[in-house]
Amino acid sequence: MAKITLKQAVAYIRMSSDKQEDSPTRQREEITKYAAANGYQINKWYADHGLTGTKSKNRPEFQRLMKDAKSGGFAFVLMYEQSRFGREDMLQFAGHLLSLRDASVQLVTCQRGLLKTDDIGGLLMTLVDQHAARSESVSIAHRVASGRRRKLEAGDHLSLVPFAYDRIIKDQAGNTVKRVHSADRYRRPPGHTTVLVPSSDRESVRAVQWAYDAVLRGVSMRAIAVEFNRRGLTGYHGCAKWKQPHIKRILTNPVYCGTAVIGKHRCGQFAHVTDGEPLVIKNNHKPIIGQETFDAVLAIIHSRRKVRGDLEAGAYLLSGLILCGRCGAKVHGNVSNGRGDRDRFYKCPEGSGLSGHAALRSEDLDRSVLATIRDNLLSDENIKATHDALALQGAAPVLSPKASQIEELQQRIDRATERLAGDLLDNEEFAAVSRLRRQWSEELRTLRRAEVATDPAPVLGPALEFLIEARDHLEQADRGMLKDAIRTVVESVIVHRSTDRFALQATASVTFRREVYFGPSVEIGDEQLRGQKVWQAVAAYIREQGRNVTITEVSKHFGIQHSQSCRSLKNGVIAGLIKRNAPRQGWSST
Repeated sequence: MAKITLKQAVAYIRMSSDKQEDSPTRQREEITKYAAANGYQINKWYADHGLTGTKSKNRPEFQRLMKDAKSGGFAFVLMYEQSRFGREDMLQFAGHLLSLRDASVQLVTCQRGLLKTDDIGGLLMTLVDQHAARSESVSIAHRVASGRRRKLEAGDHLSLVPFAYDRIIKDQAGNTVKRVHSADRYRRPPGHTTVLVPSSDRESVRAVQWAYDAVLRGVSMRAIAVEFNRRGLTGYHGCAKWKQPHIKRILTNPVYCGTAVIGKHRCGQFAHVTDGEPLVIKNNHKPIIGQETFDAVLAIIHSRRKVRGDLEAGAYLLSGLILCGRCGAKVHGNVSNGRGDRDRFYKCPEGSGLSGHAALRSEDLDRSVLATIRDNLLSDENIKATHDALALQGAAPVLSPKASQIEELQQRIDRATERLAGDLLDNEEFAAVSRLRRQWSEELRTLRRAEVATDPAPVLGPALEFLIEARDHLEQADRGMLKDAIRTVVESVIVHRSTDRFALQATASVTFRREVYFGPSVEIGDEQLRGQKVWQAVAAYIREQGRNVTITEVSKHFGIQHSQSCRSLKNGVIAGLIKRNAPRQGWSST
């Protein structure tokens, strides 16, 4: 008897939803029967569970199957039906067919058998079936979206349960079946509806009310998160600890004033619960806070965001220009502890300031570099020398050919700034003027950059013009344009840090482009960068006196407490600037 040679194959299973509990088992049984009856040997199974067939990139087992097909080992892929392979459109499906054909692999379904794509009839039938599978997905999506919309309009809550709310589960007759706490998991039976009610955990409800009141009193969202953790409240949707983003979601969610907003984030591929604008349902459930309180808190949060956005436009003037004096790495700005300007730093990514890497407050370094630009680059002598040099080279003069447009935009920005500072605008007018100011600032920045791109001596003319105009008020100039100008004329800022705690801890070296500055690099000392420390001032005072100075005299002269005088004297001794004499003899110069 002749030996029967089985055809080498693999099998692919897919179910779209976890609710199709019998689908994988049924598909496996049907494929196994078909393989036994038609001479296929299944060497491997691929299965994607609970994944839609409309996006193949999101199916890991499908991707693995396509990769394995290229390496050989099988010639057929068995499926229960063609839609299990995917519900993508015909062109995407044809791409998969082409990849399988190049690998000498064919598709086989339990309904149609071998899918023939080498003749026009078989190919058309395969594509028609694929179009039908795709159309079915689109129809299902529209039916589901329509059903969800009707339930939402009827007051049925379908989204994630918010903190401090419970769910009341009702049957089809409207009778209450169960109350589910927000932290509990519960799958609602088919046909039942959900209604939101304030949680039976009164501590959670009071915490939300307190959070809204705290914002009105000026408390930060980070401080509110700390308080929530101190109270031991259940974390936001299972998180171990409360954080600032969690508090922000609570404070900006209209669900707490009884309003349901549906369709704010559109995620459906073929259909959406709402068409265009989100669906807003007022008085959808019992509120925890009033509408006026919610609106006031939302306005405060938006105003904070606006201020922060203005800072971000040019928050780090020197980002990308700074080099670490120890390792040579590029230094960029970052925020430490998230507490605003006083905690904005330039830090080397390779190490900390204690190990000698660059680390300085951005406010200190920005101020020092601006002073260096004003005193050196923008000195009358250097401006004249630069202008003469550009003229000798045949370059465009410093004055911009588009000066009139720039001047007009600058005047608009100045007038808008005056109006914003005048405190005579209501909220809507303030927002409108702010938008116009940002728009004009962006147009001005674009215009200056366009000049740079067309200037025969690029970057020099427009940048110098801007800096010259703003020479006497660089700190108040537009941060975005100031940053662009600085990047144009400054080649690098090298920051050195000492590992000796009591020596000069930081210095900087500013190198200008040689086309605009004809002197050497400008050095900035520690005292210019960070100001004189108290202990340094104490040591300098003792050295100037030329005699023994007591701790009482130090405290009285500087107006500091006895303990701070002790620390300052100790630091001066360690630094070798002063010395301590015999007991009760005080301190003197070394």
